[in-house]
Amino acid sequence: MSELVDGDGRPAALQIGLTDGSSVVCTVWTDWSLLLEWRPDSGVPDYLWPPEAFSREPLVADIPEGGIEVISIALENDEVGIPVQARIELEGCVLDVQSIGGEIDVSVAPDGSRG
Repeated sequence: MSELVDGDGRPAALQIGLTDGSSVVCTVWTDWSLLLEWRPDSGVPDYLWPPEAFSREPLVADIPEGGIEVISIALENDEVGIPVQARIELEGCVLDVQSIGGEIDVSVAPDGSRG
């Protein structure tokens, strides 16, 4: 589980690797909506170009080899129905992913508490 960051260190996406080698990517789309998409691999998505300009920054340390369980995913929409926030509850922590001013914001809170 990591943030994909650009050459300036700004987060561009959250990528959650799955045990089968696929991944879920959360990013902010051009209309400022939050996009969550399943990908068949764990590579840098093609819309983050060029791929070599992005690096991975781990978000949660010490994930066991078998992974951690996803308990729930809840999406929130703005007043016109555009998805702008996702709360991803994992075993031992919660990820809050938001579109704020067209940028992605990811926060991690341990043990299901909000920080």
